[in-house]
Amino acid sequence: MPRTMKDTLPYFLGAVNSERVKLEHELRLAKRRLKLAQRDLREAESVSVDRLRRGQSLLTEAQQAGILRLDVSPTTADEVLAELRLALRWTPTAIPQRPEDRVAYLRSQVEDQRDRLKSVQGQIEAAETFERDSNRYASETGQQVNRLQTIQIFRAVDGPHRCPVCSSQLSTNVPTVAEVSDSLRRLDSDLSFVERERPRLREYVDGLKDERERTRQSVTEADFALQAAIAEQEATAELQDANARAGRAVGRISLYLETLESLDENSDLRAAVDKCQAEASRIESLLSDDAEEEILAAALNRIGTQMSQSAKILQLEFQKWPYRFDLEHLTVTADRPGRPIPMQRMGGGKNWLGCHLITLLALHQHFRTEGRPVPAFLILDQPSQVYFPSLQAYRALSGTTADTLKSDADLEAVQRMFDLLFAACDSLKPNFQIIVLEHANLPDERFQAALVESPWTGQGRHALVPTDWTPL
Repeated sequence: MPRTMKDTLPYFLGAVNSERVKLEHELRLAKRRLKLAQRDLREAESVSVDRLRRGQSLLTEAQQAGILRLDVSPTTADEVLAELRLALRWTPTAIPQRPEDRVAYLRSQVEDQRDRLKSVQGQIEAAETFERDSNRYASETGQQVNRLQTIQIFRAVDGPHRCPVCSSQLSTNVPTVAEVSDSLRRLDSDLSFVERERPRLREYVDGLKDERERTRQSVTEADFALQAAIAEQEATAELQDANARAGRAVGRISLYLETLESLDENSDLRAAVDKCQAEASRIESLLSDDAEEEILAAALNRIGTQMSQSAKILQLEFQKWPYRFDLEHLTVTADRPGRPIPMQRMGGGKNWLGCHLITLLALHQHFRTEGRPVPAFLILDQPSQVYFPSLQAYRALSGTTADTLKSDADLEAVQRMFDLLFAACDSLKPNFQIIVLEHANLPDERFQAALVESPWTGQGRHALVPTDWTPL
């Protein structure tokens, strides 16, 4: 905000015309463009200063990326640039397109074949277990038959009345003999069935083993295809990474070469700097007229004269010395011999209020007499507050002249302040207006005639909240 005030006040004081404001804006833009162009040129020149080292670094990067041969070792800047220009011919290696679900499909095939292998293996184990149980059964059955069919002890049994030992005809049926005979016949029958089915069981087991080998081969082939697909994916990813690394290297080399080419004496960067410099110089030459400083100094002198006269009316502490508005520091200064006194060192609210009043009135005096585009009014809020002994006493005023006269305020100073305000309005009427919001109520005729609203006494309609309002 201080910078904005310093830039705009000369215009409102009439020292700068609208065309000059436009030129100053164009000058700021031209200097900004010049600064950017100079920055770009400095960056480019920094590359040029160390072109050999930077070029060798980029050459090594290109060799590591596989763009240039490793057996090339240029030593001069021209040789390095020639090799780097060869790198710009690089084109990315084509990457084969593969269905994204091929690996997943092959993995499911491997799992299916492995499940099939587990199933066949389970069938083989069950069949071999059955074969072992059958062999054991046949062995045990053969032993029992051998025990029953001992040599010449049992002969063929023709019926239930023939003795199996002596083959004689029995008069009655012997249960034990009959049971032994039946057991022997069942064992012979079971043993015959086992011997008859054993070749077929072996054939079945052999078939399952053949199927197991075929399934194992299928698992091996499917797993090999899966590993090949995975390796292909990894190779594709590595190829993509290699292309990316090479592409980055080529991009950096391209930027480096373009930067070097732009450093020619007739390059765009130098031309841009020269153009911006010429434009800034042209605008500065148009603004080099010293009339602005003279007009501004004259305006501030007239404002200072008016401020000094007002300071005598208000009887400020340093009224015997000239007052002036310090545009550089945006403050008010009393030019005391030896050492000027700025407003912040004057001390006391009365002096600060006085400095503000004499400056504002002098500025508006200048604005009106010179016809400057500034609103022709001034609003002051409770300016007499500093002349009362306390803030509580000032706020306790009911707005009547009697209350004001009974207060311990410096009424003479308050009267001098309003005399100054009335004099400013009289000198500029009808082109200037001052609006004052005030608790104090002076018995002065001009003060009473200037009131536009009856004092708020806190009673009736003049209270902030009228007493006749019925609370809800």
